[in-house]
Amino acid sequence: MRLKTPKVGMAAGVLLALAAMRLYHVQQMLAALLLFSIGFAVVAVMILILFLLDRGLYRTLAWAGSNTAHAAVRLHRGWAQLEQFGRKQFRHSSQPVQR
Repeated sequence: MRLKTPKVGMAAGVLLALAAMRLYHVQQMLAALLLFSIGFAVVAVMILILFLLDRGLYRTLAWAGSNTAHAAVRLHRGWAQLEQFGRKQFRHSSQPVQR
């Protein structure tokens, strides 16, 4: 003998299947939202780090700008002394070096 499933049970099964499918899509959408949120947060943090690095480097260059002229003068003097040292002719002694 064949058992017949009542129509109400079949409709309830279809509704449960539709509800489960909707829950599956909702879970997938929430997972995608979470992943995209994490991705955007990572990109935002990287942009913030680059912005702060740029700000800090700009302030450092502004602070160092006042000392640049003094450093250039000292560098020029050192280079001139190095050139004079290279032009000197050293006198060699006639005595051999003892080892």
